[in-house]
Amino acid sequence: MVNLLLNNLIQTINKVNGRCYLLIRKIYELTGIPCILNTSFNLKGEPIIENPEQAISDFLKTKMDYLLIRDFIVLKS
Repeated sequence: MVNLLLNNLIQTINKVNGRCYLLIRKIYELTGIPCILNTSFNLKGEPIIENPEQAISDFLKTKMDYLLIRDFIVLKS
């Protein structure tokens, strides 16, 4: 996967990475795809999110299903 500038930054993890490893492992079990996309979060024309309140506000304006913030999962009902 590459961005519009045709570059990317691949990061690998293992069991030492604790919660991140467990999250990706669970996603793999559910989907058969052992990866996640971690990207900057901002809507077109807006700056990158700086706090949870902004994240939730923008999340509600998107087609995303879930938003993970620290120990919380936000979902639309």
